[in-house]
Amino acid sequence: MKKLFFLLFFIYNLLPSPNGQGYEGSVRAQVNSSTIEEAFKSLKDDPSKVDSLNKLCREIEDNEKAIVLGIQVMKLAEKLGYKRGVAHSLNNIGVAFYNLEKGNESLEYYQKALKIREDLLEQANQSKNPYEIEKAKKDISASFNNIGNAYDKIGNKKEAISFHTQALKIKEEIKDTVGMARSYNNIASAYIDIPDYYKAIDNGFMAIKLFEDVKNRSEELAKTFNNVGNAYEHLKEYDKAMDYYQQALAIQQELGNETEIALMLNNIANIYVLQGEASKDDSLRKSNFITALEKYSRALDISEAVEDKDMVALVNSNIGNIYWSLNDFPKALTYLNKSLETYIQIDSKSWIASAYNNLCNHYRLQKKFSQSISYGLKALALADSIKDAEQIQNACEYLSGNYYDLKQFEKSLFYYKRYVEEKDKLINVEGAKKLVQEESRMEFEKKAQLLKAEQDKQNVIAEAESRRQKVISWSAGIGLVLFIIFSGFMYNRFRVIRKKNKIIEDQKSEVDHKNKALQGANAEIAQKNKDITDSIQYAKRIQRALLASDTLLKKNLPEYFVLYKPKDIVSGDFYWASLTPSLSPNGEGSRFLLCTADCTGHGVPGAFMSLLNISLLNEISLQRKITSPDLILNNVREQIISILNPEGTETESKDGMDCMLCSFDIKNKQLEFAAANNPLWILKNGSPEIEEYKPDKQPVGFHSIYKPFSLQTTKLEKGDIVYSFTDGFADQFGGPKGKKFKYKQLEELILANSKMPMLEQRNMFEKAFANWQGELEQVDDVLVIGVRI
Repeated sequence: MKKLFFLLFFIYNLLPSPNGQGYEGSVRAQVNSSTIEEAFKSLKDDPSKVDSLNKLCREIEDNEKAIVLGIQVMKLAEKLGYKRGVAHSLNNIGVAFYNLEKGNESLEYYQKALKIREDLLEQANQSKNPYEIEKAKKDISASFNNIGNAYDKIGNKKEAISFHTQALKIKEEIKDTVGMARSYNNIASAYIDIPDYYKAIDNGFMAIKLFEDVKNRSEELAKTFNNVGNAYEHLKEYDKAMDYYQQALAIQQELGNETEIALMLNNIANIYVLQGEASKDDSLRKSNFITALEKYSRALDISEAVEDKDMVALVNSNIGNIYWSLNDFPKALTYLNKSLETYIQIDSKSWIASAYNNLCNHYRLQKKFSQSISYGLKALALADSIKDAEQIQNACEYLSGNYYDLKQFEKSLFYYKRYVEEKDKLINVEGAKKLVQEESRMEFEKKAQLLKAEQDKQNVIAEAESRRQKVISWSAGIGLVLFIIFSGFMYNRFRVIRKKNKIIEDQKSEVDHKNKALQGANAEIAQKNKDITDSIQYAKRIQRALLASDTLLKKNLPEYFVLYKPKDIVSGDFYWASLTPSLSPNGEGSRFLLCTADCTGHGVPGAFMSLLNISLLNEISLQRKITSPDLILNNVREQIISILNPEGTETESKDGMDCMLCSFDIKNKQLEFAAANNPLWILKNGSPEIEEYKPDKQPVGFHSIYKPFSLQTTKLEKGDIVYSFTDGFADQFGGPKGKKFKYKQLEELILANSKMPMLEQRNMFEKAFANWQGELEQVDDVLVIGVRI
């Protein structure tokens, strides 16, 4: 019976298969009807058997089984001395380990495959066989791609980008357009995780263009749209993110890919949520949340139908958060608990810790402290075990808040200290990421400008060529007609014209030569001006990033405005703010520092001084923990003098700043401040006059006589307005007679408009300044800050 089986199999193997691959058909028949071992025994050992089994290995859905088969095929290939087959087997084993989420194991096999393929390329180059060379290059490109994916899997994004870039170079060399698009998309995906969103967008655009060039409307194009949308989402350009997510969704719907459709619906819902949170219109905010709920619900239905538990857990968590924002707490907790249960089922430890923290925070907001603490402790223990810094920080923050509300201050302080430690670590990492992101943004914008300039140039050349062709055509036609009709007359006239043309051409040549010289000089000047302006614009971005953020001011001041008008691109005026350290996790006992400052000079010199002073204020208040305004200014003055007048200098620098440094205790309505040359104005609620507090007549810098700065204190009442400013507004020339605005007129302006909301006051100040200035040049940087208690 056994002999009969092998005879029948031998006859079957000789028959041509439908696709001309007898071995592959035989191998499938053996694996499907019996075992892999029988397939090995029944087929002749040769390279065709290795190739057929390797192809089958790539199609097996059971990854454990694929590894077993891959090892067997690899041993057979080694026995036959078939190096290409060995490399393919190693690669297949790596793919199976990758699918099993074992990135390090997959990387090991991918690297072994690459080494063999590089040896084969060297042999092909020596034999100068173009077919073997191209085949080896394709295999090496595939290895680079797989190694890049493995590094991506284990979290080494820089190595992932390096290997995807090497794969891209080979694909460009062999003109593999779709392969190039895939590599660009892989690079874009890695840059999102670094994160470097501008480089992600740049590489995503390259992938999209290549896919569209070959009319490839595949799942890969959809994933590229998704990557670009994800980058724009992180950059808070929500309209662009929505556009790319919608394009990705349309392709996935065409393909009927349910899993990816659910992901796109979830991403689109996220954008509705973010737009809703950014809106100040309550009705629009609620409308966005409801639309997001509808998208999330569709995503959840699809994910449950295809049993995608990762997506089920994520969408349940998102729905829970939406219901929480809509104050429907029972529904919110139902969905959040469903999310946690699913994450536990799939053993996703980082997401389990995140879900614990989510529940901890929500129960704390409901004052259910025992349940909140229970989830917080679970989150912290799990986050510690996997070294997830973000979840450790969140757990410590929520636990500290719980124990503080329970008046268990010792425990609260313990977790708060741990929270601060983790936060400092993340701040350092985030700072480095922001620097990389800013550099990438500049590079991205510069590249976009160069592309636009090149396109404009090509358009101008094409238009000029078109006009030239028209002129040539018409001139030739008219000339021919005139030549035929007036040939005799033209003969004599041409002689005269040629002489005149020679004179004109000589004159034109001289003019052209001078014009070219002038254009070259102008171009050089323009380029130098552009380079200088670009550098100053970049400095402006850095300076603006160091000013007190709107988020910080809104969080710590009841109502305020800031009018900030640099004379040049960068400014010597600046405003700085910081919350003083506190032992309480909720900020109890802390005060809010706000500095309004005018450094020596304006433009670039003033900007350098502003950056120095901001750095010193941060160092003295945050690192040295000096919080009293007078002591802060004393210390800043000492540092400025030390830095600008080091030992051995022949001349003394008198650079420094005039400023007003306020310390607000909003809860107790108390204000402490120290002033250097600039006064403080306070308009008491209902008072017809402004109270002026005189400054110390000395700058924060070199001075002929040094005195310690005075600390002044005053009580505030609800409705009081505190004004601080530099001298730029009052010193502006303008009006009917071109005179200074002066402080008296500034005081009258405040009294006349003090009842207005603070934002409207800012607009009023800006309009008044513009009307007074008229056509005259702005003489100095302008800074006015108002705070209503």
